[in-house]
Amino acid sequence: MCLIIAGFFVVRIARRAQYLTIMDFFEHRYGKAMSIAGTAVQIVTYFGWTAAQIVAGGAILQALLGWPLQSGMILVATVVTIYTIIGGLWADTALDFMQMFLTCAGLIMIMAGIISSVGGLRELFGLAGAVNITEGNEFAIWPTKDDGYYGYFGINGFMYYIAAWLSLGLGAIPAQDYLQRTCAAKNESTAVKSTFVAAALYISFGVLSPLIGVVAFGALGADLTAEQNEFTLIM
Repeated sequence: MCLIIAGFFVVRIARRAQYLTIMDFFEHRYGKAMSIAGTAVQIVTYFGWTAAQIVAGGAILQALLGWPLQSGMILVATVVTIYTIIGGLWADTALDFMQMFLTCAGLIMIMAGIISSVGGLRELFGLAGAVNITEGNEFAIWPTKDDGYYGYFGINGFMYYIAAWLSLGLGAIPAQDYLQRTCAAKNESTAVKSTFVAAALYISFGVLSPLIGVVAFGALGADLTAEQNEFTLIM
């Protein structure tokens, strides 16, 4: 959602203003002090974001190869640091581009295998039926009176529901990596078109990962050990 919004309202403005970082916008609009404050906040938040990805990479190596978590984290951090220092934004973008195709191919193969193993699409969606949702409300697109939204009911449920949409639609627009990729495109038209293509890919393939997880939960049951859950989530 944020890609679609950015494609319509942000990309052209950012490129024409020749912003290199998201803080260039804050400096241009609100002054140097706001730019410095925003930079400090962004550095702090990116520590957590980066750490989470390093831990996730270590967990994947631990689950698939049996390595200690700490060793996997060190390897992931070392590899990412080396190729980023050597190649900069181009190396990071090129690797993301390759990873996207590998991820999409993997999701397609996993989904095809799951459809075959469960006996078809009807059985697939049967296993993917919502858990702890009142019968008849499985496909509700907003909080219902009986089910609420993730345990929140009434006005609180709607507020959390709206907040979730806002975080999806607006939360990633000020991300530094998104702006850098936008400004690195060869021209404005390419930047806008690539944003919409990326949005279409997110919609098409982004739904497969949670669907695989929901189907695995429905097929394997809720009484899995922590180790089994971790491996299921990774796969």
